Amino acid sequence: ATIVRGVLDLAAFSKQYSAYRSELLDISGRKALGLHPGPNDVSSLAPGVYFVRAVGRQPSAASCRRVLVTR
Repeated sequence: ATIVRGVLDLAAFSKQYSAYRSELLDISGRKALGLHPGPNDVSSLAPGVYFVRAVGRQPSAASCRRVLVTR
């Protein structure tokens, strides 16, 4: 997963990230930002490790991917 110029583009990921619901979680597992398909502005986030969590219509279809926010 890549952030370019403060934008996280979920269209660049596989179809799983256009799932029922996607969110960005901080390192402690708390929701930092709700995500939608396509470009998402993440420029206001503090640098650190985050996780994109995509949940399909079936809760068992959830998946996570690590994202690193740097300055």
